Amino acid sequence: MATAQSDDEVDRLVAELYSEQIPEDRLITVTRLWQVLRVDDAGEPNTAGGDSDRSRTAAAQRFVELKGPDAVHHRLHTMQKGWMEEARLGVTALLDKISHIPTLKPAVTTLDQELDASILRAHDKAHEGHSHGSGHGHGHSHCSH
Repeated sequence: MATAQSDDEVDRLVAELYSEQIPEDRLITVTRLWQVLRVDDAGEPNTAGGDSDRSRTAAAQRFVELKGPDAVHHRLHTMQKGWMEEARLGVTALLDKISHIPTLKPAVTTLDQELDASILRAHDKAHEGHSHGSGHGHGHSHCSH
């Protein structure tokens, strides 16, 4: 089981993900998160640190409990202040790697599905009441219905 110290660190890292940071500090946060979740460059659990599988799993579970995957997903799908510099520094690539950690993948997949559904609902709402089969020119030649 994860120690209180590792829980505290996961808590702090998730709080930092949700906070405003300069890109260099964001890189430090995301790099440390990658280390805490104990994965190597291939996205596999890293046993070099000597922590047990149970400890790594507990850290990932704590991360999910704190809505950490939500923060990762949000940072990957929005262009917030400093996003270009974060991309240049490798923050975005590292966040993408974190989103593909096997123990986090179910939570991230759910978020992706919710985003897709939201986009479809917005599209449908924007096109409500438009009859596309009537043959009259209604100024929506860009619609592909």
